[in-house]
Amino acid sequence: MVGVKIIVNLVFKLVITAFLTLILSSAVSANNETWQSETVINGFLSNTPMVLDSSNNPHISYHDFSGSDLKYTSWDGSSWHTETVDNSGDVGLMNSMALDSDDNPHISYYDSTNQDLKYAHWDGSSWQIETVDSLGNVGGLTSLALDLLNNPHISYYDFSNSILKYTHWDGGLWHTETIANVGGGSRSSIALDSNDNPHIGYYGAGGDLIYAVWDGSSWQTETVDSSGDVGDYPAVALDSDDNPHISYYDIANHDLKYAHWDGSEWQINTIWFVGMFGQSFLALDSHNNPHVSFTGNIGSANFALLYASGDGSSWQVEIVDRQFNGGYISLAMDSADNPHIIYNNYHDSLKYAYKVSNPVISNDVMGIYTKKTVGMQETGEPISRLGLVFLMLCGGLFLTLRERKTPQ
Repeated sequence: MVGVKIIVNLVFKLVITAFLTLILSSAVSANNETWQSETVINGFLSNTPMVLDSSNNPHISYHDFSGSDLKYTSWDGSSWHTETVDNSGDVGLMNSMALDSDDNPHISYYDSTNQDLKYAHWDGSSWQIETVDSLGNVGGLTSLALDLLNNPHISYYDFSNSILKYTHWDGGLWHTETIANVGGGSRSSIALDSNDNPHIGYYGAGGDLIYAVWDGSSWQTETVDSSGDVGDYPAVALDSDDNPHISYYDIANHDLKYAHWDGSEWQINTIWFVGMFGQSFLALDSHNNPHVSFTGNIGSANFALLYASGDGSSWQVEIVDRQFNGGYISLAMDSADNPHIIYNNYHDSLKYAYKVSNPVISNDVMGIYTKKTVGMQETGEPISRLGLVFLMLCGGLFLTLRERKTPQ
């Protein structure tokens, strides 16, 4: 009888423990923010940068392969509105977008037909389009930023000469110059500081992450990370003190890395170290904390759209969409520091994801990943309800056996 009582007592405690674990984990999930997503456009698309306007509504430019056109879509608070910006040949690849002080869109892009750099902006009544650079095969992989006077600044790649170029409009003329010599700058990202000086992060000729800044009289260039083949797909953002933050792809190790200047030196750490694919996008919130969207491995060679947020040294990583196997990603933070993500799922659809509070739990809730440090080795592990149940069951078993061994 004593043995039966022990077994009954053990089973009872294990069942109660499991039940309470499920209740608690459900309560935590129900009270946390999570991701909601919707399909904006179905079709064969690419290069889909997004910017939020002063009302936190998303604006997106993209290349539509079906007509080889540059298109633009925006949310007005109740519906999406889509229009063609340029259809004069095969245009719109490798585009970048920014909104001016009146929330009007500006877009830099590659004209594949003529192999030129083009620029379009909405003046309030129509699209104004011009060719900025036509000297050879130019205009690839553009990155656009607007200064305080709403004038455009563009970094881009010159395919003919394998160099990184920079151009800006001063209100009357375009001024163009070379930033990186042969082999450098195949991918770049530009941001302007509070004095409208450009800061450009780019993938160097030797596989390094390079950072260039105009100090008002000349370009200052330095190597940020040279630890292998790193620096691809850089994304640059400047904080409130004009310090640069850069997310980038470590090709050699398939890792997502992050570097920021703390005022005296570069601080570098790895955000995701269990497999990453290609491009990431970086944005800073109102507290200068970094947020990054990217495609990452979540086990068994399965990739997903992931979102990381942190203080620059520790990170929380969440699964946004498990059905994402790579494509263009864009991230923006709204005025309440909520993340918004646009992503193009291998060209078959354009989707928009955003965070909501106290959601109805659905199949879109994928869970939260956290990062821990074991010695000097960083590892990422998923926290799941089954994992919690297993740990709690083990704890319940341990307590029961301990209680049994304790002298009465």
